[in-house]
Amino acid sequence: AEQASDTVRLAKIHNLLGIRSYVQSHYIDAIESFQESYQLSLACGDDHGANRAINNIGVMYATMEEHEASIEHYKEAHALSLRNQDYPTCALNLFNISGAYLALEQTDSSWYYLRKLEAFQRTHHTNQRYAPLKAVLFLESEQLDSAAFHAQLGLKELLREEEQDLLQVCDVHITLSEVFRKKDDFPRALHELKQAESLAS
Repeated sequence: AEQASDTVRLAKIHNLLGIRSYVQSHYIDAIESFQESYQLSLACGDDHGANRAINNIGVMYATMEEHEASIEHYKEAHALSLRNQDYPTCALNLFNISGAYLALEQTDSSWYYLRKLEAFQRTHHTNQRYAPLKAVLFLESEQLDSAAFHAQLGLKELLREEEQDLLQVCDVHITLSEVFRKKDDFPRALHELKQAESLAS
């Protein structure tokens, strides 16, 4: 039991080393640390630690725009989360998979996993936010009213959070700017773009 506890601690250390490398933009080093954390977690039966590490590897590949690899790791993380009944992480994995397919411009697959997320949330009562992603998908299919509705919903949700993700808020303003531009509402498009610029500066 003591040896297993030591292995868990070592896995956590490698995960923290991976996070440090990520913050320093050393993504390959981060992946190596997360992989070590993953293997150690599996070896001692720490499925939660393994899931955390494999999900972090997915994030690294997404950051490097290697989206096929990120999808592979997010799917593995989802299987682990489902096995452990870690439903909030399951929902996050489905969101990440949908987002990765969108980055690959595979909108049908992105919609498929977004709908899986919506169904999952109805049955498991998780609270993964996805309105901004849905807004972009509607924008891609030229459903501009639906895109505007979900972007504005997503913006309200983001602004209600205690610790606001300014990058996400900025992205939603950019989405709204593109929606209004396509609707030929140029004053509102410019307003949303200025909102994004003020957050980015």
